[in-house]
Amino acid sequence: MKDTILNVIASDTIYLEAFDYPTIYISGDSSVFEGERIELLANGGVFYQWYPNSIVGDISTPELSIELPKNELLWVEGWNKFRCKRTDSVLVYIREFQVYVPEAFTPNGDGVNDILYVETMGIESIHFQLFNRWGELVFETKDKNIGWDGKHRNNYQHDQSLGWVLNVVDFKGRKHNFKGQTSIFR
Repeated sequence: MKDTILNVIASDTIYLEAFDYPTIYISGDSSVFEGERIELLANGGVFYQWYPNSIVGDISTPELSIELPKNELLWVEGWNKFRCKRTDSVLVYIREFQVYVPEAFTPNGDGVNDILYVETMGIESIHFQLFNRWGELVFETKDKNIGWDGKHRNNYQHDQSLGWVLNVVDFKGRKHNFKGQTSIFR
């Protein structure tokens, strides 16, 4: 019997194709007022999943629109067409509403501080009333974009202190009432 030794060398070629991970990012504001919906948009992927599910539900679209009761960390997983995955997150801050009525204004025609505006953030509606020292209503608006130019019955008012009442409704539908004074200087 004869021993035969076979010496076989085999070779093969394997081609590997590497795919890049997606660059996932969230665009949109990271703070909203209480009662306001936040609008977020995930970019850079083909498929998405938002988390945590206990807060956002089973959302698998790039857009997320949600009202949050408190500050929350939200994140999204995004996949490209090759099923490579990346994640981005955003901490959403819930801000309380703000109102401000200046303590003084100077309607003297110089273009600076000539109009008295109620400044608000996070407010759905306002009702602003301004009274002179005799209790006479000299200005009233329900539009925060309309301010008082210092005129009453087409006459500029003299230097004086005026009382005001401001009633607002925030985005949660809650009513808030404020009172104060402002002065007019020429």
